Amino acid sequence: MTSAGISVTAVQQMQALQVEKALRTPAQHKIDSNILFTVHMLAGQPAAPGIPYLDTGVDLDRNDHIVVDMVAHITDRLLLRLAAAGAQVLYSNAQLRSIRAIIPPSQIEAIASSPDVIFISPKQGSMTQGTRLPTPLSPLLRWTLTPGFERRAANIRRQLAMLTFSAPGTPITWQGHVGAEGDLTHQALAARGAYGINGAGLKIGVLSDGVTSRALSQATGDLPPTCGTPPCLTVLT
Repeated sequence: MTSAGISVTAVQQMQALQVEKALRTPAQHKIDSNILFTVHMLAGQPAAPGIPYLDTGVDLDRNDHIVVDMVAHITDRLLLRLAAAGAQVLYSNAQLRSIRAIIPPSQIEAIASSPDVIFISPKQGSMTQGTRLPTPLSPLLRWTLTPGFERRAANIRRQLAMLTFSAPGTPITWQGHVGAEGDLTHQALAARGAYGINGAGLKIGVLSDGVTSRALSQATGDLPPTCGTPPCLTVLT
């Protein structure tokens, strides 16, 4: 801990984020930091230099495209640019200079470079009067509020404790040199760091067309060696 009560790791992360922010391009300055970090992670890069993962809370669709709210001058030029980038406009209001859209992550910086764009932020939630809960309630939030949640949570914690291999809070990042998009979408990275588990001892089945060379993937650590001594890989015929 530092004299201010902040851990050395936290201080290092804050310094890294400050450096990253200072080096942003004019287009990147028009994009919310959480979106930029998410774009980096979806591309298999660290969220920021020296920081492999950050829980950004950014909404993704089933294709890992990012749901954003934009403050912009809504012109035909901007709408054409969004269409050309493969963006889906969900809502627009020229008077309020507001657009909600689903945008491929690789296209966000190019869209931000448009002179019509003022700022791009993550999708903003709504609040109901007299409550602090998002509306409509997500299925997950609905589940956590149902009776018996504390009992179920305690049971899950007991099961996770049986698989613990490192201290909770220890980052457990990707194996090999390729990060799976599903790892981010399902926030498995956050779960591994929070509970200190890495899945060791579990056998899983995978269907994938992403491996073009088994030997190369094994050499880079993205796949384990062919079965002999576990952990290992068995390819079914």
